Amino acid sequence: MFSKLNKHGSPVYAHILDLTLTLLLIPVFSLNAAISLYGASIVGMMYFVAVEISAIVFGIKNRR
Repeated sequence: MFSKLNKHGSPVYAHILDLTLTLLLIPVFSLNAAISLYGASIVGMMYFVAVEISAIVFGIKNRR
């Protein structure tokens, strides 16, 4: 089920599982993990910049 791709070629169920584990379950089990996860704002900003750049490139390639 997690390896199935949608019509755009993305494994949606795997992404949902990853998001759930990262944002919800890890901070519940460990306070240090929550501080590390949400305290690294510079790394988070770099991640969003990388996603933004890739979204712009994807949009330009697909004319959307």
